[in-house]
Amino acid sequence: MSSNADISLAAHQEHWEERNSDYRAIRKSLRFSLNPDESASASGEALRDGAELFSAAQGGKWGQIGLLEHDFVWWMGDLNYRIGT
Repeated sequence: MSSNADISLAAHQEHWEERNSDYRAIRKSLRFSLNPDESASASGEALRDGAELFSAAQGGKWGQIGLLEHDFVWWMGDLNYRIGT
């Protein structure tokens, strides 16, 4: 499974600690339901099939998956990190 994390972190060079903190909070707290009935994007057959495979591996429980439990996570957006000169 893969996931896209489209985010915009705090602006300005002096707010790097806030950006780091926000990244950690997103990484730890973002959860995805594997129950096709609870997922807004579960209309696709591939997602449904993948969720059923995961459910079977978990003993028939739908459960949730965290962001870093995906095989691939693509971080995109305005991360607001700058390289100073």
